[in-house]
Amino acid sequence: MKKFMAIFRDRLDNMPLAKKLLVLSGVFTFVIVFLAWRRLSYQKNASVDFAKKELAGVKYYVPIRSLAQHLQQHRGLSVAGLSSSVAADIKEKRLVKQQEIEADMQMVEATHTQYAGTLGEAGEALGKSWASYKQRVQDLLRDAPNLAADESVKRHTAILKDLTDSFVTEIGDASNITLDPQLPTYYLGGDYSIFAGFYYGLRGACIV
Repeated sequence: MKKFMAIFRDRLDNMPLAKKLLVLSGVFTFVIVFLAWRRLSYQKNASVDFAKKELAGVKYYVPIRSLAQHLQQHRGLSVAGLSSSVAADIKEKRLVKQQEIEADMQMVEATHTQYAGTLGEAGEALGKSWASYKQRVQDLLRDAPNLAADESVKRHTAILKDLTDSFVTEIGDASNITLDPQLPTYYLGGDYSIFAGFYYGLRGACIV
């Protein structure tokens, strides 16, 4: 490199002033264009990565929403099943709902396997959080047939609140949805979190 610069200086010294100015302006123009290209390329790649993470977050939302809905329905069926007049029919429906919940959890697992790499370290943290929620749901499904009505509602509602409030927020943070610089989609992500937390977690009604 030093040898090249020495040759360049020697040739530049022997050039007429007009030619020197032309060469130097060409060099400066090249440097400016190169730096501008690098900056644009970096911004483009950053935007693509940002969008990929947002897409991953949306993919997580789909099975989580289904899981929350089925958990809410399972809450209602568990309470209704305590009545002897409808117990047989309700127990069968509750079993079907339990199978749907298990399928939802498998979908969350599949989504995590597919998109955790896109989210990087945040994806690893999300996986640990999901493992905790999954265990809580499995424990609830195991205990539900033997729970009193008040305890059943309490445990269902606690999981629903945490799942659709805290966990949905974790997904939004990990996937950049809550950091979206575009105002409409930023509020869309925020509204989903608020709606999910209110509708699935905080309502006390037992929907069958």
